[in-house]
Amino acid sequence: MQGTAWSHVQDALGDLEFPATKQEIVAHAVEMGDKEAARLLRKLPVARYQDIADVRSALLLVGGSWH
Repeated sequence: MQGTAWSHVQDALGDLEFPATKQEIVAHAVEMGDKEAARLLRKLPVARYQDIADVRSALLLVGGSWH
């Protein structure tokens, strides 16, 4: 994942309380107004994530375009 794309995700989720579901994570990014982060986070598998490190690991596993 490119650093810039991950920066969007980190910024969008900076104040999200974990654990959180995929739906909560995507909704939070949308509420923060970060369309790029929301686009990336929609690729997450449906799950409950314990922390932002879990989110990053899942995004790395699903791959895709990080541009």
